[in-house]
Amino acid sequence: MSGRRPYSELTENYSPERKAEVAALVDELRGEMTLAELRKARDLTQKELARELDVEQPAVAKMEQRADMY
Repeated sequence: MSGRRPYSELTENYSPERKAEVAALVDELRGEMTLAELRKARDLTQKELARELDVEQPAVAKMEQRADMY
């Protein structure tokens, strides 16, 4: 056994207040992620994201290079 436990198991005993604090922090951090970081966190390739956005893969690569894509 690797000693890893699912997130849901780790947080099952959190109080509702603590769960709300964690959710707020997650929302804040997601708002600060770049498009490339968000795509990688969702385990998507540029090609898969392009298909979802109905654009070509080079367009996704270009978007990820822009400094203002948050």
